[in-house]
Amino acid sequence: MGDRDRNVGRLDRTLRLPFGAAAIVAAGWVFFSFPFEIGAVAVLLLAISAAILIISAITGTCGIYGVFGINTCAEADCVEADSEEAWVAE
Repeated sequence: MGDRDRNVGRLDRTLRLPFGAAAIVAAGWVFFSFPFEIGAVAVLLLAISAAILIISAITGTCGIYGVFGINTCAEADCVEADSEEAWVAE
C-alpha cells in the first residue's frame, strides 16, 4: 500500500461501506426527484461523500483521519507484513 499508514479500523470500514451505498442511493433519489437547480449541489455532495466513504473502506486509509491524527485501527489488523500486495479486508 505504499507509504501511507492505515488508520481505519475493521468496524469503521464495515460501517463506511453501507453508508457509502446509502449516499449513492440518496444521490440518485435527489437527482430524479428535484429540479436540476435545486438538487445539483446535493447530488454532488452526496456523490463525493459516497466516494470518500467507499474508497477509505476499501483502502483502510482516511485522509481526514490523517489530518487530525485519528486512528481507529487496532495494531494487529493494520501492520503491513513487508509485502507489496494491496491490503484487503478479510
